[in-house]
Amino acid sequence: CCVGLDEDSALWSFNPQDKKIARKAIQLPDGNWQAHKLNWARDPNNGYLYVTDADGALYRLDAECRWSRCLGHLPLNPPGPMAVTYDGRVYGSCGDGIGRMFEYDPRAGAVKDLGIAVSVIERRRYGYVYGCAVTGKNGEILFGEDDESGHLWLYFPKILPLS
Repeated sequence: CCVGLDEDSALWSFNPQDKKIARKAIQLPDGNWQAHKLNWARDPNNGYLYVTDADGALYRLDAECRWSRCLGHLPLNPPGPMAVTYDGRVYGSCGDGIGRMFEYDPRAGAVKDLGIAVSVIERRRYGYVYGCAVTGKNGEILFGEDDESGHLWLYFPKILPLS
């Protein structure tokens, strides 16, 4: 099924078999969901959906529509876009302006601050506000800037074997 942000701290759900949308089908976990652009990333291996609230708390929705406890907090607010590598780790950005990158490793059960994105190709450049993130064909993470420059950033994490 497909889900999207609904009103009153809930998600709507779409069932492609019967072509019906169920409003307020899945209640969001306790957290700060008011006036928040929902950021999420889907794990292609198991269908888990990772979601952050406005305070940077990270949660996971499983295939049975059950929410995890809070998995950890991002280094800065507001949360930005995220993507999941093929080994199940979540990568994303957080903070205003020159924000920080983070990793959530479900094996370790912790959020890790990866620092600020910096490129030294041609000239030193810092990553700014990101508007989107997606996992590439080989597990690389692509971050698209959402500012006047609009650069595309590539992050190449070492992909770990699935356990």
